[in-house]
Amino acid sequence: MFFDPNVSKESAKKPILAATIVLLHQSQSGEIKVFLAQRSEQSKFMPGAHVFPGGKVEDDDNILCDRVRIFHNQLLQTHLHPIEFFNFETINPNALIVAAIRESFEEIGLLFVVDENGHPVQKDFSQHRIKIRNKAISFADFLKTEQLFIDAGHLQYFSRWVTPFQEKKRFDAHFFLAHVSEEQFTQAKTDNEEMFFGSFLTLEDIFLMYEKQNLILMPPTLKTLDQLVQISQNKKIEDFFHQIWHQPHLPIQPFPVINKNLSLLLPNNACFPHEKSTEESQKYYCNALGKNSFLLLEDGKWLLKE
Repeated sequence: MFFDPNVSKESAKKPILAATIVLLHQSQSGEIKVFLAQRSEQSKFMPGAHVFPGGKVEDDDNILCDRVRIFHNQLLQTHLHPIEFFNFETINPNALIVAAIRESFEEIGLLFVVDENGHPVQKDFSQHRIKIRNKAISFADFLKTEQLFIDAGHLQYFSRWVTPFQEKKRFDAHFFLAHVSEEQFTQAKTDNEEMFFGSFLTLEDIFLMYEKQNLILMPPTLKTLDQLVQISQNKKIEDFFHQIWHQPHLPIQPFPVINKNLSLLLPNNACFPHEKSTEESQKYYCNALGKNSFLLLEDGKWLLKE
């Protein structure tokens, strides 16, 4: 992270709209696993970090908004309604869904699609994935040629992270959770170009590996995993989704404080400088973010702190 303390909100760079997909799989015993992969060491942004699949919203994602479907799961269908209420001036919120699923396909080969009747399509599209990666065809042309539609029936909008205005490269990143089937669980494979060493891991194993410094986790990823620990215990994924549907999903924009070390205050922290604070927003941040209310950068590693 590169913070410029001289930057004001008025002079800050406009954040890049992005979408992230957090892939969850639950075994028959109830154990939940999360997919993580490592970014390329040659990447200009967060080299070597362990992340969820995701990336910026492309122009083509906007033209696919009418291909988003939520056919086959009536329970999860209601959970996407909050997306409709975000006030984007230049983008259809469905483009976030398209971007999340496109990135999932490009980076790890998992594609959530249905046919025109809403039936899930399970075919080998690996060659199409290669062509899309090599820009021989576009994701939009692929969907239209194969008569496929984006399947949003297994997604749940989860959170929105906005990079602090003092940082040079900023993102407005929207996080989705996705329920992965048993078949998809075995199909996930990184592209070995942008993403490497991807696998489904238990939350316990992730934090153990992070403690041993075998993983590099950036603040939004680390805090998202922390949230998953708090609200996924002893729950089925469907019940978990139903629980977070009731949240208003306010933006999380950490506030940097530089003393001896860099800290990022979260909106549930008592010292966070809220511009506008209501009882509802405070309740949301406390419930959604839990007890850990800031992140401390110590010896190159982010730590969750109360």
